[in-house]
Formats: sequence, structure tokens, C-alpha cells
Amino acid sequence: MLKKGDFSVTEEIRKKIEELEKELKYLIKPTMTVDEKIAELKSSYFHAHNSGYNEAMANRLMGGREDEQTERWERDCKFKWEVEALLNLLTEYKDEL
Repeated sequence: MLKKGDFSVTEEIRKKIEELEKELKYLIKPTMTVDEKIAELKSSYFHAHNSGYNEAMANRLMGGREDEQTERWERDCKFKWEVEALLNLLTEYKDEL
């Protein structure tokens, strides 16, 4: 049976991580550590998946109150699958990156 950590980072995985980081450049900065990236991705994941937060942001937008926070929320929702994929990869291979 396979366990977490049974696989090492391959060139294909590194390439996928780089692609996702480029796609999420609004969120991930080149100078960030892996731990900082994971923390930022967890925050983004929460913003896109928490129903209470989503409702609050939608209400702000419907009320005509668009700001930096609502713009970030819209991006987090737009890229939620990419955020989840990168979060999973970085968490899985954190010790090898």
C-alpha cells in the first residue's frame, strides 16, 4: 500500500507546480517560501469554498461595494481548482522542494 511520501518530486511535477504558480501570480510571489505559499493558498481556498464568506462578498458586490477584498475573492473563486491543485502538490512534496 502506498503512503504519503512514497513518491519523489519528478520533473513533471516540478513543471506542473511552475505552471500553476504562473497562473496564480496574483497570489504566489517568486520570493515566497513553500510554507508561505501554502499559507496563502489555504487562505485563498477558504475564500472560494466557505459559504458564509461567499455570501458576504456577494452581498457586498450586489450592494455596489467593489473593493480590493471583493476583487481578490472573485479571483480566488475563478482559480479555485488551480489553487486546490497547487495546494495539494506543495503539501505533498513540501519537504522535497
